[in-house]
Amino acid sequence: MNRQALIHPKQWICGLLACLVLGAAACAEPLPLAEDLADEIVIPYDEADPAAGRFLYSYRYPAVDPSHPDAAIVNSFFEYEVSDTVNFRAPMDAENWEATGENVEKVITYTVTCNNDEYFSVLVCTRETAAGETYTSYAGNTFSRLEQKPGYTTTLPQILGILSSHESDTWLQDRQTARADDFVRTMIWEHIQENPDSLPFHEDFTKENLDMIFYPEEDFYLDETGNPVFFIQPGDAAPPEEGLMIFPLSLEEILDEM
Repeated sequence: MNRQALIHPKQWICGLLACLVLGAAACAEPLPLAEDLADEIVIPYDEADPAAGRFLYSYRYPAVDPSHPDAAIVNSFFEYEVSDTVNFRAPMDAENWEATGENVEKVITYTVTCNNDEYFSVLVCTRETAAGETYTSYAGNTFSRLEQKPGYTTTLPQILGILSSHESDTWLQDRQTARADDFVRTMIWEHIQENPDSLPFHEDFTKENLDMIFYPEEDFYLDETGNPVFFIQPGDAAPPEEGLMIFPLSLEEILDEM
């Protein structure tokens, strides 16, 4: 079976940026972007001395030009993210840290990884710094311009074509999701077994560990060609300094296995 090589986690940022530059010309009818949804929240906030706040929450999310007919597919999702951040997430995080007396900074940024006439995909990065330690996590958000469901991300089974976005049978949804997850986990575990020295996994890392920390239906974004790139969070399978572990697979490769 012909499989793509794994990419070392320290190479992922450079590779991703290079793909974005090279793929920009190949993407058909990309969504036009508008000014980012961005702001900083300081808690507690003192107008006379804003720097006195111990909790800084900075966010930046993408926004599509509202004049485009597909804008709501993406914008309604991230507008909700902003509302949730301002009204609930930031105040709750600040309250949780208040008792420690620590100064905390939480920064949310993003990278558009796919923008063509079918999908818009974003990798969101959250970095939280407190007590001299920084914790980093990632989330992939993919939107289908084919399905036209404003405010909803598309799922892996839908991208693979094994589940319709209009399917209301929850049993079938769960079954197809589990099916896709199982195949992707197995494929990635085989990659790991075949390339034991390519990634710095913890020495005692097992298939059972992979099953517990890796959720293919959530842990992916699309590259500029519309193929999924799966990832494992920093620190989950290797030392945190190794960064995000990524596993690019083509749709054809997954479907061939299924």
